[in-house]
Amino acid sequence: MGQVMRAIKQVSDIVGEISAASEEQSQGIGQMSQAISQIDTVTQQNAALVEQSAAAAQALEEQAMQMTGAIAVFRLADAPGAAPALMLPRAVHAPVAAAKHARAAHRVEPAAKAVAAKGSVSADSDWESF
Repeated sequence: MGQVMRAIKQVSDIVGEISAASEEQSQGIGQMSQAISQIDTVTQQNAALVEQSAAAAQALEEQAMQMTGAIAVFRLADAPGAAPALMLPRAVHAPVAAAKHARAAHRVEPAAKAVAAKGSVSADSDWESF
């Protein structure tokens, strides 16, 4: 009778271990399901972003074509083989050239170049030179 009781206890222990292992597997499957659900959500979000990017690229391409068409009327006089789009009379050409020269002479130096030319920044500034 003791042997039967021990066998029953062993079977009961084995059933308990099987139950615990089944519970762990169930939790693992639940975690896998949740991870797959998150992957699916992110994949859908990425697909939406790809569609938005494609639409933005198409819009930019259309804008680039419109801009190309808009600037096609302009020609540089010093470009090889280019004819000026607008010929100004000599009386108008001289003041225009003088105005261009005046603008070039009064061009403001960018801050980064000015700092580099000076070698450092003022002592009261929070900026460091590298």
